[in-house]
Amino acid sequence: MKGPGGLKPIRGLRLNRVRTEAQILFTDGSFLYLRADPYGRYALGPGAERVAGFALHRDGVDLLLVDGTRLALRLRWGRLRAYFS
Repeated sequence: MKGPGGLKPIRGLRLNRVRTEAQILFTDGSFLYLRADPYGRYALGPGAERVAGFALHRDGVDLLLVDGTRLALRLRWGRLRAYFS
């Protein structure tokens, strides 16, 4: 079963302390690595070809997928919340 925009089902989200890197963890054990800093902006891993753009925030990640789907992943009180449109 695929998630929004053809991505795999999501299990978790990890953000680094300065919010320049994020890992979106999938249920099969793989992850999508996102990095945005003054030196570069890229996505690596399974599903990276489906990511048209992304923004890293203090509490999560916004993804824009190539099919036009927007996915917002937020960490609130240690719980992952997903919003998509």
